Amino acid sequence: MNNKANIILTHNCNLRCLHCYIDAKACKEDLESNYNKALELIDKLEKDNFKQVMFTGGECLIFPKLIDLIKYAKSKNMIVSIFTNGMIFNKEVFDLVDMINISVDGPDNIHNILDK
Repeated sequence: MNNKANIILTHNCNLRCLHCYIDAKACKEDLESNYNKALELIDKLEKDNFKQVMFTGGECLIFPKLIDLIKYAKSKNMIVSIFTNGMIFNKEVFDLVDMINISVDGPDNIHNILDK
């Protein structure tokens, strides 16, 4: 059984990469609802013996309650990671998580033509 889960917190992102698999963009979302659903999902994952959770998006580092969710998942003894584009530095988040996954898309002359 797979004991890892990814939770998409937001479709908002600070980049506009044409190759983005989630079509991340600036959009209106009910962030409080997303937060509450993430809490419920963490509880369900714990009940189903999931041991690892990765927060992603869009760009998870722009989600206002990311730190609260990380702490909540850690309180359930989960291994917590994030998936980020690496454009935002947040020492508090980086110190809390067990792993940071960074999208590395290539040299500027290739990647920047894809970023709009």
